[in-house]
Amino acid sequence: MNTVLITGTTSGIGEAFAKKFVLEGYNVILVARNHEKLRLQAKELSTNRNIKYITCDLNNENYENKIYVNNINSYIGCLNPFFME
Repeated sequence: MNTVLITGTTSGIGEAFAKKFVLEGYNVILVARNHEKLRLQAKELSTNRNIKYITCDLNNENYENKIYVNNINSYIGCLNPFFME
């Protein structure tokens, strides 16, 4: 099963990407600052997919470690990099 990590998922393009990847059959790791919005979004999207979420402020210099330690290191499946220019 393929897995993607998407940042800024509680609004805008991040939210649109999260919905699209779930519809396409991916497992999704949601990352954003607002814990309550993330929790509700994960609940909404997790009908048939494995959805995880990380409350994280990417302005914090330690965000990479938090993302890795909390989810990716223990996540089952392959994480597929996706970059948008």
